[in-house]
Parts: sequence; C-alpha cells; structure tokens
Amino acid sequence: MSSSGAAPALRPPPTLFILGLLVPASMLGTLTRIGITSLFTFAHTPLDPPIIWAQIIGCAVFGGALQNKAYFESIVLRLDHHQQAVGLQLGTALYTALTSGYCGSVTTFSTWILDDYLAWANYDGVDRAGGKSFLAGIGQSFVTLILSIASLRLGMKLAEEGEPFCMSWVIKILPASLRLGTLSTAERSAPLATFQPEADLTPSSDYPDGTDIVKKKHSRKLAKHQLLYIATCMFAVGLLVMTSLLVALYTPTRTISVALALSPPGAMFRWYLSRINGKSFKALPVIRRHSTRAGQSSPNAWPYGTFAANMLGVAIVGAAYTALHASRTDAASTVPYSRVKCDVIYSGLEVGLAGCLSTISTFAAELYTLGAGLKTRQAAVLYAFASWGWGLVLYALLVAVPLQTLRQVDRCPAA
Repeated sequence: MSSSGAAPALRPPPTLFILGLLVPASMLGTLTRIGITSLFTFAHTPLDPPIIWAQIIGCAVFGGALQNKAYFESIVLRLDHHQQAVGLQLGTALYTALTSGYCGSVTTFSTWILDDYLAWANYDGVDRAGGKSFLAGIGQSFVTLILSIASLRLGMKLAEEGEPFCMSWVIKILPASLRLGTLSTAERSAPLATFQPEADLTPSSDYPDGTDIVKKKHSRKLAKHQLLYIATCMFAVGLLVMTSLLVALYTPTRTISVALALSPPGAMFRWYLSRINGKSFKALPVIRRHSTRAGQSSPNAWPYGTFAANMLGVAIVGAAYTALHASRTDAASTVPYSRVKCDVIYSGLEVGLAGCLSTISTFAAELYTLGAGLKTRQAAVLYAFASWGWGLVLYALLVAVPLQTLRQVDRCPAA
C-alpha cells in the first residue's frame, strides 16, 4: 500500500470484543423497554399496548444511527504508527453495540406479533363480534408497523438535520487522537480517526535509524488495545455475575434482574444470525433473482438471519405464554406457579431472552432498505408479509392448539 494518502489496512473488531459490548447494550435496551412500557401503562392510555412506545423510541434511535453510519465507520484505532499501519475498526463495534445491542433490545418483534394474535383471538373475552376482532388484529398489526417505520425515518431525518451541531459537539469532546473530520464522498472509505505518534521520543544510540521507537510504540499500542479488549470483557462478565447475584439474592428486583440476565444471550444469538443476512441460496428461488451467486452476499437478498431470529423469538414467547395459561383439567395443574417460576418464564424468557432475540428496529430498517429500490420492493412486501404471517402461524400452533385442547387458566396473575 502506498503512503500517498491511501487508507491503511483495517482490522475488524474481534468477535469477543463485540460480544462484550453487546452485554451492557442489550441490558440497557431491555431496561429501557421495561421502563418505557411501565411508564405508559395506565388507564385509557392513548396507545395500547404501551410497548408501542418502546418500539417507536427504539426505531427512532436506530434511524439516527443508520444515518450516521459513515461517521461510526470512520473511527479507527491505529495499532501502530506507520503510514501503512493496521487499524482497528472501533467505530464498527460501537455501531453494532448501538444498533444490534441497544436498539434491537429496546424493540421486540415477538411481543408485537403476540399482541396481534391476542387481538385476533380475543382471549381477554371482550364483548365484541368476530368482525371487530378481525379489525382489532388488523389495527394492531399495521399501527405498530407504520409507527415503527415512521419513527425510523424520523430518526434519520433528525440525525440529518442535526448533523452539523452534533458532529461539532462530538469533535470537541473526543480526544485529539480520535477527532472526526468532515466526511466527503472521497473520504468515506478512508479512516479519519487515528492515533497520532508523539513527538517527544528520540532514537537510542543502539538504533540510530529509530527502529527502537517503532518497536516500543508498537508494543505499547498493542498493550493498549489488548487492555481495551480485556476491560470490555471483564466489565461484561461483571455485569452478568452481578445480575445473576441479584436474581438469586435480592427478591424485590428479581422481575427485572432475571430479564436483564437473559438479555445478552438473545442479543448475541441474533447478532450471530445476522451474519447470514444478504446471502442467496439456490433453495429459495423467489429471492434468488435479486442476488448474485448462491451463498454470496447481496444487498438485495432477504435478511434470512433477522427472519430466523424473529421466528425463534416468536416460538419462545409462544411456548412461554402457553406454559403460563394452559393446564390439564386436574386440580393440581391449576395451582398458580411460584413467584420464582413466573419470573423465569415471563420476565426471563419472554421479556429478556425472546425480547432481545427478536427485533422490530432492524426489521423496519430492512423493509426501508429493500423498499427503497424499485427492483426490491416486491421482496420488501414479501418479507413483511412472510414475517408477520409466519409469526401468526407459529402462535396459532403454539398457543391456540394447546389452549383449545387443554384448560385455559392464569398460572401467573401478575404476568
């Protein structure tokens, strides 16, 4: 690589480092979702169910991050001080933590589809005709989806309008070694945030050509970025241990702490599944025409990873809902669950694990991206209806069939 302004080779952030960032991000996202839902849970709330507000806020933040993705990608931690040095894509890891970790945990696809299904099935026993239940299900489906996409666009627009002020503020608070520059079209592919060499080092007499400086600074910089990895992973492990201890030892916050403890596995697994997004497969000819070669990435191909994560989240919530509301006819099967079991099934599996495994913010962004192109709008419509339809089918199999064959009870009245 030449030194005439060419961008140095970049190294992607290690997987363990990204997983370490996903732990606090997913916990914070789950805590935000729980807090917003509780805040808007009151009589005659304008938007019911209140989790719609969490979907709105999560999609808006995702839109702002998506609009400023180029700025995140320009933050590069230089690992040594040569012009051809290898740099660490630190901004990419931060972007993943914000979008996949935080926003993906604030929003949840599985709860949205469950609310849709419950509106269709009318399990609450509201006095209304079948046609009204149909309208309730349709309204529940489209209101959440439309508000999510609109919030995504609102976040993108606010980020675009506030970009001059926000970026000047970011430049002021960042250290000089990580200052961002103004991104032009030609500069978007070049790393703008790099560490600059210090000027107070002089060569030793043993190495008059300055080789010792390079070795010392290279070793020091490697120690610093390795320390960053270790500190991030230790912080993530500490959070997991702390929440696990809260679950076991402190009863008043167990409902929240068990959800936080099971949030990172859901977010991590969803991030792993996102690696197959954009892949094309010969076994799926409906989408293959929008792709390149089978098994290779294409921006026009279906987001199979997000689809799989959302369906898995729906399956977990469906199984948990049935466990809480179905029983055999004998008296022993109608005894309410203990508070611990209710917290694990509802807060842990539904709110924590499945809530972070499934997401609407990424789903809305993918619909927006696919719908932006004339050739991919059909794929966007098909993706939306397939996700929504298969989610309802899974709930029909996992919830409707057991509740029709078994006895419907409420094993956890507070859940």
